[in-house]
Amino acid sequence: MKSITRRDPGGNVLNNGEYYSKSNGAYRFSYTDPLGKRRQISAVNLEKLREKENKIFHTFRSELNEYTSGTVTLNDLFDIYMGTKENIRKSTRDNYYYMYDRFVRPGFGKKKVGEYRYSDVLAFYNMLERSGLKYNTLDNIQSVVYPCFEMAKRDGIIHGNPAEGAKTEIRRNSGYYTSSIHPITKEEQVAFLEYIKGHEVYGRWYGMFIFMFGTGVRIGELAAVLWEDIDFEAEVISIKRAVSIEKRVSGLRGIVISIPKTGSGIRDIPMLPEVKAELMKLHEERTFNKKGVVIDGYKGFVFTNRDGGLVNQQSVNRVIMRVVEDYNATEATRAVKEKRPAILLPHFTTHMIRHSFCSRLCENENNIKVIQAIMGHTDIRTTMEIYAEVSNSRKLQSFRQYGGQMGLC
Repeated sequence: MKSITRRDPGGNVLNNGEYYSKSNGAYRFSYTDPLGKRRQISAVNLEKLREKENKIFHTFRSELNEYTSGTVTLNDLFDIYMGTKENIRKSTRDNYYYMYDRFVRPGFGKKKVGEYRYSDVLAFYNMLERSGLKYNTLDNIQSVVYPCFEMAKRDGIIHGNPAEGAKTEIRRNSGYYTSSIHPITKEEQVAFLEYIKGHEVYGRWYGMFIFMFGTGVRIGELAAVLWEDIDFEAEVISIKRAVSIEKRVSGLRGIVISIPKTGSGIRDIPMLPEVKAELMKLHEERTFNKKGVVIDGYKGFVFTNRDGGLVNQQSVNRVIMRVVEDYNATEATRAVKEKRPAILLPHFTTHMIRHSFCSRLCENENNIKVIQAIMGHTDIRTTMEIYAEVSNSRKLQSFRQYGGQMGLC
């Protein structure tokens, strides 16, 4: 097939990206900058346009030389890195920029990339921790700093990633796993569920909590589950989307339903018999109104609040808090009457329910990859940490059974 050569009215051949407008006789050139953004310049004639093009290409070469020599700053590197991230959710992009601009860009990010050392990154994180930042915030900061250095490392700009291992050291120093999230026990879980089952106030939440304790889904994933995601015949629940609150074009924050941030979030969860039984009850009860409210183009939500809207983390945590307080008050009174120690429930959250499900799963499943797939963990190290915690507890329990059988006096 013969190629078509584009020319302007004067017979000049137009290069790729160059255009002539018949309406106003102007010339324009479209290009992609080093950050991956589409840009455009214009001029009154082709000669002026190509002068501008040459200046742009000269700037590109200067920036490329600066980058390859390692003389760009971490701030420059972050901007280049974000230019490569085209397929991320707006809320994720906004969070990356907030974390970086708030904590890194004003000071730490001003050094040249080749000047950073592991000790610099560690000292920076230690400083932030001493200022009162929690581990989760430090984790978010590392999630934007680490990949910037990693990109420079893969491009051969630096020999190693100075942020490698810094998060692990901070976590060890902060005692994150010794003082943060712990699962509730199986006995506490049973007591909680038995208390709300058939309860005149909390009974309407029973099916939802059975689903949460039986699947370990995140609260955003729970809110986005549709009836079409429930396959009763195959006994599988498909997690395909999640609910988040994002800033819209208008500037106001609103509900957005989209695919999970990572591919591992899209998964199928086997349906436990207890979960299936409760879902079938809910399905029968809502047969007359399965369509319900339409949100962000989706309809047929399995779990909604009294007004037909989507459930959210804050509202469910409030329900948990009220249930725990009412249960404990009732149990304390009953224990006094029965002259026995009270069996009280700890205060917990929706995320601790997810952690509890993972712990139950680790107690009964030895295949780490299976656990990771069901939980939707992006990093298998997250799964391994919970599995190790459960394994240590299991080893201690098994070892205690050996008392009197080891020939020790």
